[in-house]
Amino acid sequence: MRFLLVFAKEPRPGRVKTRLAPALGPEGAARLYRAFLEDLAPRLSAVPSTRVEWWVDGAPSGLPEEAGPVRTQPPGDLGVRLGAAFREAFRAGGGPVAVVGTDCPLLTARDVAGLLDAVETGEDAAVIPAEDGGYAGLALGAPCPEAFSGIPWSTAGVLGATLERLRGAGRCTRVLPAVFDVDRPEDLERLARALGPHPFRAPATARALEGLRSIVRGASGHRPGP
Repeated sequence: MRFLLVFAKEPRPGRVKTRLAPALGPEGAARLYRAFLEDLAPRLSAVPSTRVEWWVDGAPSGLPEEAGPVRTQPPGDLGVRLGAAFREAFRAGGGPVAVVGTDCPLLTARDVAGLLDAVETGEDAAVIPAEDGGYAGLALGAPCPEAFSGIPWSTAGVLGATLERLRGAGRCTRVLPAVFDVDRPEDLERLARALGPHPFRAPATARALEGLRSIVRGASGHRPGP
């Protein structure tokens, strides 16, 4: 059975998107993050022949109705939490198992299906890089705890260290096209440009950005979009 693990945070002000708070404030940053979840939940549920589980850091309140089943992330750093989630999924279904984050509202079901398909068709692992040096998705065909050990989380070295760990474990890895995630105030303008002519790509996010324009304009001195 294919598993997709969605790693998310409780969308509470002060807990999520803290690097966006200088532009949006804690409430605005949480509002935008909730919109990310609203866009991603139905999309990820549509990945074919895949069991989707949401693993949440914090309380499950505020998640979209389409999110589920919902699990609580265990204590520990991100590597510990990812390792535990992958162990449980492999124990329950045999794999492949993939994880995606919730910082890229433009990530599509096709992107995620491609991640899992790469492993099902012969690769040991596959990764969707994030342009900031991390990754937006990772799939494994078999357990590989090394992929989550000794990684400098929340730095630009995450992807490089992960690929090195996978190589060291003898895993052949396919690197898929990179995506950009939304972490910093300057990312808001890029996101708005992408959604301006195509709001259907992430409608909840587009609506949230539109509602937050005055806040961003007051903080940065310019509009975050076309």
